[in-house]
Amino acid sequence: MKNDKINVEISSNLYDIDLERAILSSIFYNDDGFSEVSGIIMAEDFYFKGHSDVFNAIIECVNNDEPIDLAFVKKRLGSKYNESIFTEIFATSSLIDIKKYATELKEKSIKRTLIKIAHRIPTEVNEPKPSKDMVDEISAEIYALVDDE
Repeated sequence: MKNDKINVEISSNLYDIDLERAILSSIFYNDDGFSEVSGIIMAEDFYFKGHSDVFNAIIECVNNDEPIDLAFVKKRLGSKYNESIFTEIFATSSLIDIKKYATELKEKSIKRTLIKIAHRIPTEVNEPKPSKDMVDEISAEIYALVDDE
């Protein structure tokens, strides 16, 4: 998807900060947590930027054969490290079925992306390009959302 900066108000049913915290908590507390969700969600699926940064740092740890624990994730975050984010993550109970929660997070992410695409359409319609090309581009973005699932 294009990296457009569209200011779209997202309704609260399209994100869940507590769900995001619980997923991250489960990854820290469960040795298999990351492997259970890595094929389902990406950092971009997190609504809260701080959670996205933490997930990216976890991916960096995994890619560098480092343990997923506070010391290594903190090192990977560098200046993005935020103590209060970790306090909230570690205060959240881990999940028994992390896959179901990751799937729910992905669903919310897809819906947010659909809203962004829909809000971008009026601007794109005014561009001097054939409508068929616009429809093809937008369709490709929408199908990519489903194919990623």
